Amino acid sequence: MYQQLANPIPKYYKSTKEESFLNLLEQFIDESSIYSNRYKKHDTLNLDPNLMILFVEHNNDPHSIKDEIAQSDLVLLPQQDKQKQIPTQLFAKLGQVIKYQDKQDYYQLHFIYQIKKFQNYQSLEFIKYLSEQPLRKFVDELQGDIIYNTIPNQIYKISIRLQDSNQDYKVRELAFRMAKIQNNLFQNLQNQLFEDNKETQYCQDMIKEYLQLQNLKFNYNIDYDYQKMAQNIIEGNVNEMLIWDYKPEINLNNIIDTLDQLKQPDNLLIFVNDQEYSYDTVFAEAIKGSSQVDIEFLKDEHIDKQNSNLYYSTKQINEQTKQFIQQKDDQMKFDLKQLNKYVPYELKLYDKDMKSKIPCTFIGINIDTPYNFQFQDFMNNQLALLTPQIEAGYQFKFEAQNKFKLAIYGWTDNILEVNEALLKMANEGLKPPTEDYEYFNKYGLDEFIAVNYKHSNQISGMNTFVYGNADKKLKSKIDETVNQELKHHVTKKPNIEILDLSTQLFTHTVKTQPQIFMNYYQYGKRTLKEFSQISLFYNYINRQIKERKMMYILEFRKTFCVDGFILSKQTHNDIQEESNKADQFIKQSIENIRKLKKSQFENLKQEVLDQFSVNTLQQEAQMNFQFIDQQFSLEQIKEEISKNDKEFKSFSELGLLRIYFTEVQELQQIQ
Repeated sequence: MYQQLANPIPKYYKSTKEESFLNLLEQFIDESSIYSNRYKKHDTLNLDPNLMILFVEHNNDPHSIKDEIAQSDLVLLPQQDKQKQIPTQLFAKLGQVIKYQDKQDYYQLHFIYQIKKFQNYQSLEFIKYLSEQPLRKFVDELQGDIIYNTIPNQIYKISIRLQDSNQDYKVRELAFRMAKIQNNLFQNLQNQLFEDNKETQYCQDMIKEYLQLQNLKFNYNIDYDYQKMAQNIIEGNVNEMLIWDYKPEINLNNIIDTLDQLKQPDNLLIFVNDQEYSYDTVFAEAIKGSSQVDIEFLKDEHIDKQNSNLYYSTKQINEQTKQFIQQKDDQMKFDLKQLNKYVPYELKLYDKDMKSKIPCTFIGINIDTPYNFQFQDFMNNQLALLTPQIEAGYQFKFEAQNKFKLAIYGWTDNILEVNEALLKMANEGLKPPTEDYEYFNKYGLDEFIAVNYKHSNQISGMNTFVYGNADKKLKSKIDETVNQELKHHVTKKPNIEILDLSTQLFTHTVKTQPQIFMNYYQYGKRTLKEFSQISLFYNYINRQIKERKMMYILEFRKTFCVDGFILSKQTHNDIQEESNKADQFIKQSIENIRKLKKSQFENLKQEVLDQFSVNTLQQEAQMNFQFIDQQFSLEQIKEEISKNDKEFKSFSELGLLRIYFTEVQELQQIQ
């Protein structure tokens, strides 16, 4: 019995970002191909041994049937069918550039490489493994996928997104340049992997690493229970099951042949998705050397083909442009993938009594620190960078609630090294960063008004737990590493002293661009009465800003147990004068809210009451959970707001801190 578990041409997972592009790509498939929409026949060609799992029920010794299975029609496709029904290439025409406009397509450039008559499909996988890291140096976002992987074609898709803010050229101006960068990378790879058609030490090392990673994915894949899968598929009793290990091989000649094909523009389709076609685009140095005819094709806004809802135009790439793409550019420097020190090879079992025989360990670290926003942002960003760097079967988890929870799960072999890398990253995140607008707006205000707790990220407690494939010696080393990396941050929970801004005027200048002022108005220590007052006042100010279409940004801000709000604006005018205008707006708003008619004020109170919910209170409370003096129920807050009778503080009673983000060297003290 057999069960096919994958399509021979995997309808590879299509995200909503890619689906529209793949629909466009199907327009270029050869009509005679069995993969064309026009081909309806289904027979043994649908079975591909690389993409299926075979379960066999047999009376003989499992090992004796290996050769019989390997020679069966299920594995060896009939030669006559292959010759008759499989074309030499998947796409009808290659060496083309296609321009189209599709707002649903997330990526702006797609490069489709077709590899013909391959015999060892792992060669392209190996090249993909080495290519994408150095390519990311040149682009904002990149995704590589082998979207078709069956005899006799492989299709490798490289999708690129370029952010307009990070470049001097339009996307279509860079299409041929990006093809040239990829071509130069393939040239560079070939030189690094082979010398006089013999493999280099770098080639040997990287093949060993790649194959080990593939073996780890198969042999220790805990997501699949093959026994359970077999029971669902096969009826009757199963006495024995033979599962062969996945043993990929890489043929050196095939790597060379695959790289040679990738370097040929005649094996390439370039898709350019540009939302703003126009005739007045200024083309610059990036495309010098390409054919003027090809440049004009991308420059022209006209699209002449339509299929269903797809609009596009095609052109065969000019020979001059092909030469431009293939031309070696010594100015292009590539940071090729280096040996990954985290890849495990021994997979030792430290704990012989483990129920699961998977040589993995889990490490959990709890960290208690008051400055959660800064640390949370830093860790989330850095983990996104660290995960692909390690790329060796380790999983990370970071949670930020009342305490931070760091977790690692993966192979025990190098868990100490991975843990150390993670802790060094955490250590860096606990250091105060350089002041700028983004930092000060998120965290610097806390540091400024907490008199005895400035410029430090301290830990008031931490603990570590380890389970899985680890003995006492390994657990001790893990504890030692955690203490060594984080111990200088540990302190007792500080007794926070809050700076009272109402006693005098404070100004603070940060030298940055662009020029922004930020006025922080300190309303006062949170009590039920003051919280209801500032909630009403904040809502009123926010409404005034929207109705009068003012350019201010208003933000409610609780700093430790003190309520307040920030009014900020980017300006090209005198920054001190603009800050004073904001003060006048706040002063006038206080006078106006006191003059509201009873019905108007009741409407305001109802707006505020409608906005409150249990969830918003809980989220708000978690922001600075250590320093809230009092917690109020939803009913208490609503009751206090309902009975409020315009008892708002005057402007002179508000504490005020002016923060200027400017390049001006010296600012006069505001009187």
